[in-house]
Amino acid sequence: ADDTLAILYGNRAAALMMLGAFDAAAADCSKALSHVGNETIVSGGQEGGVVLRAKLYCRMARAYLKAGKEDAAWKGFESAIKISRESLQSNGGSEETKLLKSNIQSVKVLNQTITDGELGKSDVTRYRDAIRSAEAASQLPKKNYNQVLIYLNNALAMSPGSITLHGKKVQLLAQMRRWADLANQCERLACESVKLDGAFTRDLRSMDPFVGTSPAKVLKADYFETAGPDATLGVSAVCDAVVRLPRALLPYYMRSLRLEERYSEAARAGTALEVLATTNKDSPGSNGGGVTNFDWLPLERDKLRRTRTGKERGDLLFRCRDYKRAAEKYAECLQIDAENEKDVSLFSHFDNAGGRLHAILHCNRAACLMAIDMYKDAVKECTAALRIQSHYLKAVLRRARCHAKMMDYQEAIADFQKWVKLVDDAKQNGGSVSNRRGAGTTAGTGWFDKVSDIKEGEDERVQVELADVKRKMREAVKKAHTEAENRAEKDKMFTEKINREFPKKRSEWWRQTSGGTASSTSGSATANAARTQRPGTDRGSSRRYMFDEASTGSGSTTSTHEKDRGSKKDNVPTPMPCPNTVCHYKVLKMTMRSSQTEIKKAYHKMALKYHPDKNKEPEAADVFRRIRVAYEVLSDSDSRRRYDAELRLKQFSYL
Repeated sequence: ADDTLAILYGNRAAALMMLGAFDAAAADCSKALSHVGNETIVSGGQEGGVVLRAKLYCRMARAYLKAGKEDAAWKGFESAIKISRESLQSNGGSEETKLLKSNIQSVKVLNQTITDGELGKSDVTRYRDAIRSAEAASQLPKKNYNQVLIYLNNALAMSPGSITLHGKKVQLLAQMRRWADLANQCERLACESVKLDGAFTRDLRSMDPFVGTSPAKVLKADYFETAGPDATLGVSAVCDAVVRLPRALLPYYMRSLRLEERYSEAARAGTALEVLATTNKDSPGSNGGGVTNFDWLPLERDKLRRTRTGKERGDLLFRCRDYKRAAEKYAECLQIDAENEKDVSLFSHFDNAGGRLHAILHCNRAACLMAIDMYKDAVKECTAALRIQSHYLKAVLRRARCHAKMMDYQEAIADFQKWVKLVDDAKQNGGSVSNRRGAGTTAGTGWFDKVSDIKEGEDERVQVELADVKRKMREAVKKAHTEAENRAEKDKMFTEKINREFPKKRSEWWRQTSGGTASSTSGSATANAARTQRPGTDRGSSRRYMFDEASTGSGSTTSTHEKDRGSKKDNVPTPMPCPNTVCHYKVLKMTMRSSQTEIKKAYHKMALKYHPDKNKEPEAADVFRRIRVAYEVLSDSDSRRRYDAELRLKQFSYL
């Protein structure tokens, strides 16, 4: 046994753990243990013997846990606790009791090792619980990705060096289409790897996870501490970062650079990987396979080229006012990330891979469709952009203008007000408008757009447009009230006229059926006999004959109501309960007779069902928005009364 060599290995293991090289630290602890004796009696103080062995087991277990090897970590903590307890017990009853009492510091170290071991075992238990919870949540029929992400973050807090966990988190972020957060995760991991530059020399060379990688020239380990948590790497720093990532994460990182419109960084990163594959062709690489395993790289670089050229071509066509072809070109760019290539046309449906790029492409398509008066389709494109980034100012404003053009005043007002609120909040928060959706992140630092991107005078124009839409809505409501009252008055007059003329028509019918000689007794008797012999000539039948005469006869017996409506009958369209807009009652599956309590219950039930955080269907966000707008109108008694009047107008307008 050589305690000195064991101490040196143990100290180097502690230094490697500070750098984040947990596998190498565990290997050094294992080497150190091979140089420590197996005695259980405290001897040599706290720097050797059983005390050193207990400390090494505890340190090795901690390194294994940091690396994500929970089984080995559990065994290490168990060994440290067992050795410490056996040493304390054996020394307490031996002849060396006086020696133990004089070596108080060694006793403290052993007791502290037991405490550290128990804490380590509890950390292992928490790690296993987090992993099991993440796996269980991911296997549910209706997956809650946000909850899975929370579990993975909890596990990574205890095992930051687990490449497997980092890979699972990156894959999850890709499924959630949160490409900005994915790129941030990879770049943070690369910054941590910079600390390892120059650490794997001599006997540690075999532990180097990135064989053949030159020391970083631009990338710094503390970049995110100085630049901010939501910062992004520059072009040169990306070249240093991409060669320090686990090979399994590279396809996701490269795609995230393209989908976040970081084209220069993606191009330079691809070149750096090609150089790495060429210069280290036969190097094994211990982190995710050989360094030459870049079969996916040519396809990704081809997608990058097609995306850049396609978007530039679409922008050029838009500037030339060829809006239809520009919309088709933007659709082709969106189609690049679809799993199956399909024919692309103006009305094609394509897979939305998310990211800044796709949000902008959807918004650009909306601008093209607005230019050719296809407002309904433009609303769908704006909604798709807002599903990617809910605070995208251009998409909010364009959708508001589309709703105004389609006379969907409620939706238009809601979007205009949302735009104004976003701009006001951004001015108070230093100009940042959009927030990047990330696990535990709050406001971003201008990830998407800023107040400075708004054209001069745009906020004043939006306020004017909002006031104009409100005025038009008031006019529409007033017109609806007036027309509803006019219709009601006409209906009342018609009813009164029928009531006045009905006795006259009944008398005329009786005179006609009695032969026109009401004063002649014989004639009346004959008519009565005829009526008695005629089948079905009871009072009800007589009344029916009278109405048939009035409705089918000519001259003065023709119905006044039929005269009034005869000239318009051929031009009357099919009645619709809510033309030009979505019926708020239908959205909530209620009727005009529903009470406020019933409407409130229906809103809470449907909002819970279609909330975007719980319903991942493509149309859920749009349905949830309509549910919210419908409830805002129907929950207020004044707005509901105005809406009911407008609704009655639209129902009576075809009578």
